[in-house]
Amino acid sequence: MMLKLLELKEIIKRFCDKYRIYLKIVLRFILTFLMLYFINDKIGYNSTFNNMIIMIGISVIGAFAPSPVMVMLVALVTLGQLYSLSLILAIAMLMFYLIIYFMYVRFIPNQVYVVLAIPFLYILKIPYVVPIICG
Repeated sequence: MMLKLLELKEIIKRFCDKYRIYLKIVLRFILTFLMLYFINDKIGYNSTFNNMIIMIGISVIGAFAPSPVMVMLVALVTLGQLYSLSLILAIAMLMFYLIIYFMYVRFIPNQVYVVLAIPFLYILKIPYVVPIICG
């Protein structure tokens, strides 16, 4: 049984090494799309961002753009949704995003996925996985 698991591990490892670029693009597309879907599901005040074609378009841009740009796109969609609700709330969230950018993302751009993982895992009701991801 253990030998079969090791063989399976090697097959998966070879597959991931061979198609690393394509898998990264697909996983980034899925991550961006899920984040946009959850944002639109929880906030959802602006019908422009709730459009599936817009969500897929932003996800495609996020899949091919660098990681900080992907986070910026998700932040802009959140700000657009909040602007439809309240200007003051959108400004407060913009200040929060700027603080996160200047204190975290700017200095550690490789771990930008942690910034996206925090709200995603809170929605799934497992926020305590964030320190495990960071470790």
